[in-house]
Amino acid sequence: MFSTGNTTVDTVGKMHFEGNTIPHLWYENICFENDKPDLNAIIILAEIVYWYRPTYVREELTGQIIEVRKRFNADLLQRSYESFSIQFGISKRQAKDAIMRLENMKIIKRHFRTINPHGTPLSNVLFIELSVSHLGGVTFKRQRVSHPNVIGSDISTSEVSHPNVTPMTSQRQTYTEITTEITTDINNDDDKTVPSNVPGKKEPNAFEFYEQNHFGALGALIANKIDGWINDLSEPLVIKAMEKAVMNGKTNWGYVETILKDWSNKKLLTLEAVEAEDLRWKNQQIKAQQQSRPQRAYKQSGRTEVVPEWFHNRNENKQQEPTEQPNTNIDFEAERQKILASLGKIETTVQEKL
Repeated sequence: MFSTGNTTVDTVGKMHFEGNTIPHLWYENICFENDKPDLNAIIILAEIVYWYRPTYVREELTGQIIEVRKRFNADLLQRSYESFSIQFGISKRQAKDAIMRLENMKIIKRHFRTINPHGTPLSNVLFIELSVSHLGGVTFKRQRVSHPNVIGSDISTSEVSHPNVTPMTSQRQTYTEITTEITTDINNDDDKTVPSNVPGKKEPNAFEFYEQNHFGALGALIANKIDGWINDLSEPLVIKAMEKAVMNGKTNWGYVETILKDWSNKKLLTLEAVEAEDLRWKNQQIKAQQQSRPQRAYKQSGRTEVVPEWFHNRNENKQQEPTEQPNTNIDFEAERQKILASLGKIETTVQEKL
């Protein structure tokens, strides 16, 4: 038996290692702007390449290869961000950002499909396609591929960052490329949308809501932004923000993102918290309107009118004054004689004057 002269080296040579391997040039070709290797992207790429390496079946007696198999069941590798996160001890967001950087380098390509295992449709399942030509470029040639404006492996891509927000575990990913391929092959149940048990029409997800309400074409950039907010907040909140935009006649993503940033800054992480904030704001507006209305001041005049005493006693005086009763017993004959006598005196006086 041959020996190197070093026991350790000889022992390691007898070991049969399995798993992924990392070519040396990856540390030079896959790096950040500051020349530091993009370790998250490198280890995830190594895992993807491992799954795309064939498995050889040999004949037991002769050792000849009798069959070559692929390690996964479908036509593409089906993995989730969360599975990479658990395997390599990084956050789900870090895994997602690393995969997106690999996609920007054209080494891989993401596909999101609807699958139908056991008769139950599951949408938005992540599949990863490996580009052999670009893989060979970074593996066998010294061609540095960097990510501008990125300083460290913990820094995300050009997506909007949301400080002070605890990432929410989401089961939905982006629709960078939407296909309708149906397959019964599935390796795990990560990154799937569980169908609702409520009978009736299925509620649209955030990506479908965006397209159905005429926000515009759903390109890769907007899809990635929607996915980022789903991870940072939640899909119901993203849909709620788009609903508010539609109600206000603002069917553009910039307006939606302004709403989401406001909720993020205020740490409104649930629909209940958002609705409570809306109610508080409405009550505040009503109160402000009431306070801004001009108030009429009704002041009593300081002038005191002096009313004469007789005005107050006018009714009493009327009651105290005696009322003269007409004399109904008149002697008409006596009155006639008085008148005749008076007339006679007038005639006598006239004759005397004559």
